[in-house]
Amino acid sequence: MSAYEPPGAAENQAAEDQAERLEAAENQAAGGRLSFEEYLAQYGTLTYRNKGGSMLPLLVQDRDLFTLAAKGTERCKKYDVVLYKGSGGSYILHRVVKVRGDGYIIRGDNTYFDEFKTDSDIIAVMVSCVR
Repeated sequence: MSAYEPPGAAENQAAEDQAERLEAAENQAAGGRLSFEEYLAQYGTLTYRNKGGSMLPLLVQDRDLFTLAAKGTERCKKYDVVLYKGSGGSYILHRVVKVRGDGYIIRGDNTYFDEFKTDSDIIAVMVSCVR
């Protein structure tokens, strides 16, 4: 007799496993951390816990996990959630609200401020989230 697994249990476990791999990878480099860019280049995807409230109600801080895939040469689409570095060097996860020929207008779901970013600014695109 096999044990019952609720729908999504395998995906949740896979996301937790990848989050643990990320933590181990962050601590491996001579006491330093891999950047998100380095991690994505090495593993292709990254699963992380949300920090901050700018993407409420989609992502809740310290509760939700999200998975990112490295951005390729393709253009982002309206409503994609993308990772980029802010002017202070911190990583920011916000949504594309308008696609323009030369870039994107991006805003957090829980913010009122728009930012303009180009394809070269965008590091990764969110492919899933787990609550």
